[in-house]
Amino acid sequence: MFPHLSRLGNGNRSRSNAETFSLTLKGRFLLVCHTMKKEEIDYLKIEGMFAGATADVRRFAIQLRANTTESEDKLWTYLKNKPFEIKFRRQHPFNLYILDFYCHKLRLGIEVDGGYHFTRQQQEKDRDRTLEISKYKVDVIRFTDVEVIQDFEKVQNEIEAIIKDRLKTSTL
Repeated sequence: MFPHLSRLGNGNRSRSNAETFSLTLKGRFLLVCHTMKKEEIDYLKIEGMFAGATADVRRFAIQLRANTTESEDKLWTYLKNKPFEIKFRRQHPFNLYILDFYCHKLRLGIEVDGGYHFTRQQQEKDRDRTLEISKYKVDVIRFTDVEVIQDFEKVQNEIEAIIKDRLKTSTL
């Protein structure tokens, strides 16, 4: 579904001596798993859940919340009820970007992609955006709007599996 992700490969990579991470292609999801040191965790606390989003990005997020798509509305109806007592935010400003849905506790973003996301140029932008967001130790999973509308149960099951896995393996 997202062939551009497969170019990133699997396995451990090292960005610097201070930080290691692994890229895992799980189905169609690119999960960037980080090994963090205490000073990195402290930095993330300072950075906060908005990762320095500007006032302009925040204003644009408010506009997006007022103009959601059918698939975003459907997914939000599920996420706002806090599955597994986990809080998600919608159209969440994050650095230079706006995540369709974001859970700060799990450091997980969920994106719902419409038709224009299937162009080569947009796929490259999405890949770059995901990699930039991963620098903040946030993983992004993606679903198509068609998946959300036509096979919502599958989408819900995939999200629940990721939440359960994160809750099981985290020290939250």
